[in-house]
Amino acid sequence: MQSEKPTYAKQSKRALRMQALASSLTKATKHIFNKRGFENGAIIQNWRLIAGSSIADISQPERIVHQKGHSNNATLYLRIQNSALSTEIQHLQPQILDRINTYFGFKAITSLKLIHRPITIIKTKNKPYPPINKQEKKRLDSELANIKDDDLRYALEKLGEAILKRSK
Repeated sequence: MQSEKPTYAKQSKRALRMQALASSLTKATKHIFNKRGFENGAIIQNWRLIAGSSIADISQPERIVHQKGHSNNATLYLRIQNSALSTEIQHLQPQILDRINTYFGFKAITSLKLIHRPITIIKTKNKPYPPINKQEKKRLDSELANIKDDDLRYALEKLGEAILKRSK
């Protein structure tokens, strides 16, 4: 009786290698993003970079609807927190469209439609770095003692402290 090889042995060697999590997530989320017109999800992932923090704090992309027969002309449905902000977003619409189209490198979005729904924003808090200890402070002061310009010494001292704090 001939023994069969397990199914994993039939797969190519490439399929058995470890892959970066980002590539697996891209494959897993592609269907979800396509369903809402986002193609690869770049506008969602980079919304803060595209729109700027002041606009990103009060808005979130909902979906993109392409006009029939026109692949480049699309409408971005933008979710905003409340109706009081809609006037501000409408006023900033030309700048928002310009930023989006500049990001993509072509005229991808031609109009915005505002949706009044709660948004989910995940804000990360930057933890302060621990202060440097006395020994590190003395070493830094001794290295900067030969600098005669007070402004330069002060700037280098702050830079050195920041580097030492981050290296912990």
